[in-house]
Amino acid sequence: MGYVQPDLAAIGGVGKQSQINYESGKRLPDADYLSKVASVDVDVLYLLTGERRSGLPAPTAQQLPARLRERLTDAIEAIEEGLEAIDRTAPPRVKAELVLAAYDILASQGESASAEIIRLLRA
Repeated sequence: MGYVQPDLAAIGGVGKQSQINYESGKRLPDADYLSKVASVDVDVLYLLTGERRSGLPAPTAQQLPARLRERLTDAIEAIEEGLEAIDRTAPPRVKAELVLAAYDILASQGESASAEIIRLLRA
Protein backbone atom coordinates (compact mmCIF):
# COMPACT_ATOMS: atom_id res chain seq x y z
CA MET A 1 0.00 0.00 0.00
CA GLY A 2 2.88 2.36 0.61
CA TYR A 3 1.68 3.68 3.96
CA VAL A 4 3.02 3.06 7.45
CA GLN A 5 0.62 2.68 10.38
CA PRO A 6 0.70 6.32 11.57
CA ASP A 7 0.01 7.55 8.02
CA LEU A 8 -2.90 5.20 7.44
CA ALA A 9 -4.35 5.96 10.88
CA ALA A 10 -4.18 9.71 10.19
CA ILE A 11 -5.77 9.32 6.76
CA GLY A 12 -8.55 7.21 8.26
CA GLY A 13 -9.09 9.60 11.15
CA VAL A 14 -8.25 7.08 13.86
CA GLY A 15 -5.46 6.61 16.37
CA LYS A 16 -2.47 4.35 15.86
CA GLN A 17 -3.86 1.74 18.28
CA SER A 18 -7.10 1.51 16.27
CA GLN A 19 -5.01 1.00 13.13
CA ILE A 20 -3.07 -1.78 14.87
CA ASN A 21 -6.35 -3.38 15.98
CA TYR A 22 -7.67 -3.28 12.40
CA GLU A 23 -4.50 -4.89 11.05
CA SER A 24 -4.44 -7.60 13.71
CA GLY A 25 -8.14 -8.43 13.25
CA LYS A 26 -9.11 -7.38 16.78
CA ARG A 27 -11.50 -4.77 15.39
CA LEU A 28 -13.15 -4.06 12.07
CA PRO A 29 -12.96 -0.58 10.52
CA ASP A 30 -16.19 1.34 10.04
CA ALA A 31 -17.49 2.76 6.77
CA ASP A 32 -16.15 6.25 7.52
CA TYR A 33 -12.60 4.92 7.91
CA LEU A 34 -12.89 2.80 4.75
CA SER A 35 -14.20 5.77 2.78
CA LYS A 36 -11.31 7.98 3.91
CA VAL A 37 -8.58 5.46 3.08
CA ALA A 38 -10.26 4.65 -0.24
CA SER A 39 -10.02 8.37 -1.12
CA VAL A 40 -6.22 8.02 -1.27
CA ASP A 41 -6.53 4.90 -3.43
CA VAL A 42 -5.97 2.31 -0.70
CA ASP A 43 -7.30 -1.06 -1.84
CA VAL A 44 -10.24 -1.49 0.55
CA LEU A 45 -10.93 -5.02 -0.72
CA TYR A 46 -7.39 -5.98 0.30
CA LEU A 47 -7.86 -4.38 3.72
CA LEU A 48 -11.01 -6.39 4.35
CA THR A 49 -10.19 -9.72 2.71
CA GLY A 50 -6.45 -9.86 2.07
CA GLU A 51 -7.17 -10.27 -1.67
CA ARG A 52 -5.93 -7.72 -4.19
CA ARG A 53 -8.12 -6.07 -6.79
CA SER A 54 -7.59 -7.91 -10.03
CA GLY A 55 -6.88 -6.22 -13.31
CA LEU A 56 -6.06 -2.83 -11.82
CA PRO A 57 -2.55 -1.44 -12.20
CA ALA A 58 -0.44 -0.73 -9.15
CA PRO A 59 -0.03 2.97 -8.42
CA THR A 60 3.01 4.67 -9.87
CA ALA A 61 5.43 6.76 -7.84
CA GLN A 62 3.83 9.92 -9.23
CA GLN A 63 0.47 8.82 -7.81
CA LEU A 64 1.83 8.72 -4.27
CA PRO A 65 0.81 11.66 -2.09
CA ALA A 66 3.38 14.47 -2.11
CA ARG A 67 4.19 14.02 1.60
CA LEU A 68 5.19 10.39 1.00
CA ARG A 69 7.37 11.32 -1.97
CA GLU A 70 8.97 14.04 0.18
CA ARG A 71 9.62 11.54 2.99
CA LEU A 72 11.26 9.19 0.48
CA THR A 73 13.45 12.04 -0.74
CA ASP A 74 14.40 12.86 2.86
CA ALA A 75 15.26 9.21 3.49
CA ILE A 76 17.48 9.05 0.42
CA GLU A 77 19.22 12.30 1.38
CA ALA A 78 19.83 11.08 4.94
CA ILE A 79 21.39 7.84 3.70
CA GLU A 80 23.53 9.64 1.12
CA GLU A 81 24.69 12.18 3.72
CA GLY A 82 25.39 9.45 6.27
CA LEU A 83 27.40 7.34 3.85
CA GLU A 84 29.36 10.41 2.76
CA ALA A 85 30.05 11.35 6.39
CA ILE A 86 31.68 7.98 7.03
CA ASP A 87 33.34 7.91 3.60
CA ARG A 88 31.60 4.69 2.58
CA THR A 89 29.52 3.45 -0.30
CA ALA A 90 26.91 0.72 -0.44
CA PRO A 91 25.76 -1.58 -3.23
CA PRO A 92 22.33 -0.65 -4.65
CA ARG A 93 20.45 -3.44 -2.81
CA VAL A 94 22.00 -2.48 0.53
CA LYS A 95 21.36 1.19 -0.12
CA ALA A 96 17.72 0.39 -0.95
CA GLU A 97 17.32 -1.45 2.37
CA LEU A 98 18.93 1.49 4.20
CA VAL A 99 16.55 3.92 2.48
CA LEU A 100 13.53 1.79 3.45
CA ALA A 101 14.70 1.68 7.07
CA ALA A 102 15.29 5.45 7.03
CA TYR A 103 11.81 5.97 5.55
CA ASP A 104 10.26 4.03 8.45
CA ILE A 105 12.32 5.96 11.01
CA LEU A 106 11.26 9.27 9.48
CA ALA A 107 7.62 8.10 9.49
CA SER A 108 7.69 7.29 13.18
CA GLN A 109 10.01 10.04 14.46
CA GLY A 110 9.59 12.89 11.98
CA GLU A 111 12.11 15.02 10.13
CA SER A 112 14.32 15.42 13.19
CA ALA A 113 15.26 11.76 12.79
CA SER A 114 17.72 12.53 9.98
CA ALA A 115 20.51 13.13 12.51
CA GLU A 116 19.67 9.81 14.18
CA ILE A 117 19.85 8.01 10.83
CA ILE A 118 23.27 9.49 10.15
CA ARG A 119 24.42 8.52 13.67
CA LEU A 120 23.27 4.93 13.10
CA LEU A 121 25.24 4.75 9.87
CA ARG A 122 28.38 5.86 11.69
CA ALA A 123 27.97 3.11 14.30
